[in-house]
Amino acid sequence: MTRSEMFQIGRRAEQILTGLPLEFVDAVVELGRARLHFVRGEMAESQAAASRVLTFENVDTEQKIGALTIVAMACHDRRRWSEAADCFAELARLRRNGEDWYYLGKCAFELRDVEGAVRALETSRNIDPDALEPCELLARVYRARKLPELEKRVLDDADRLRRRAREVQTVR
Repeated sequence: MTRSEMFQIGRRAEQILTGLPLEFVDAVVELGRARLHFVRGEMAESQAAASRVLTFENVDTEQKIGALTIVAMACHDRRRWSEAADCFAELARLRRNGEDWYYLGKCAFELRDVEGAVRALETSRNIDPDALEPCELLARVYRARKLPELEKRVLDDADRLRRRAREVQTVR
């Protein structure tokens, strides 16, 4: 398939998604619209469409995850921590993903729920022990709590992850 043919298919999909009468719009169509707006960088429209997905009855798990991910990230990017935390908590319930727990921990920290932040970040680290971001944020949480031993332990883990990442890059 040529690039021109792919572009034409994309344009046709866009026309179908944006031109359907309301009575034919369901969760699948709204999620398609949300993703279309997302790849175009139209975040407000993307979030609005994703939010509409969540209002439909009988939304399957994959559709709900897709919509919640868009809404959660939009709320996070706008620093609407409580709304973002609710979405990330729901995502964490629906799937096993370290990033969901990381962002839930970040939201909890911003909301000054230190214990919630620690729980979420430790869960993130258990799911994805090679992720650097949860280590770095957990160290900040421990620093804020004035727990230098725990902060040092996590910073040592972060240093180990950085060294391993450099070694992998060197091998490539």
